[in-house]
Amino acid sequence: MAGPKTALALFRKVTFAAYHFQIKRVLKERVRKLATRSGDTTLLLPNWSVFELLKVARAALAAHIARRDNPHQETMRSIGSYTDADIVAKLSKKVPNSIVPVSSYGVLDFMTDAEVAAAWVPSGFTLTCNRSMRAILSGTPYVLPAATINLYTVDANPANKTFNIYLRAQFGLIRYECRADTPPESVSIMFLGSITTNGAGIVSKSFSTVYRLDTFRLSLQPVGSAIPVASGPIDAPAKFPASWNPL
Repeated sequence: MAGPKTALALFRKVTFAAYHFQIKRVLKERVRKLATRSGDTTLLLPNWSVFELLKVARAALAAHIARRDNPHQETMRSIGSYTDADIVAKLSKKVPNSIVPVSSYGVLDFMTDAEVAAAWVPSGFTLTCNRSMRAILSGTPYVLPAATINLYTVDANPANKTFNIYLRAQFGLIRYECRADTPPESVSIMFLGSITTNGAGIVSKSFSTVYRLDTFRLSLQPVGSAIPVASGPIDAPAKFPASWNPL
C-alpha cells in the first residue's frame, strides 16, 4: 500500500498535471515498494485531490503539535524549570565542599547516641555496623555501607584489649578503621568509639553521634578538644555547665 507520504512526495516534485498522472500509477510495484520501505502503509486512492492531501497534512501537523514529548511554544519558565542562568546563580551561592570543615556522624540520620551505639553489634571478636550511615568529613558528604570488622585482622591476639574505631577518608574514599593505638584526630580522621574484649570476645562498646568543627567537637562536657556548648531554652541567657568553669 502507498499513503499520504508517497503522494505528498510526488506532489512536491512535479506539477499538478504530472502529479495526477503519476498518482494513478501509485499502486504499481515500484512505487509500492518505495512506500513500504518508508513505512507509509495508509491506503492511498488514485483519485486523491490536493484538498484531501492538505487534510492529511493538516491532521499530521495537529497531531505533532499536540504531542507532549515534543512541545511547542514552551520555555523553561513556562514549565516552571530552571534556566542555565538560574542554575549558575544558585550554584554561585552554594558553599563548596570542604570550605567549611564540618564533620559529623549519625547527625544526618537524626540518630541519638543510643541509636548509634545500637547500630554497632558485637559477636565474638567481630563488630558489625548493621546499617548504612551518612557522614560528613571535612565538609564532604559520604555514605558508608554496613560493614563488619574482624579484630583478628587488627591483632593476632585480640583478647583482653581495647580497640578504637575511626572514620578515615583517603584518596576520595571513606572507610571504618579499627586500631589498637590512639592517633590524634585530623581533617581526614575522626574518632567514633571504642570496644573492649575479654577472653571470649567483645564485652563492652562506647559509641555516640559526632559533630565537629575542624577537629573540635561540640560538647556539654569538657572532653578532649571540645568546644563548650550552652544549655537551656533559646530565649534564656546562655548557661554553660558548671564542669566547664575552671574556677
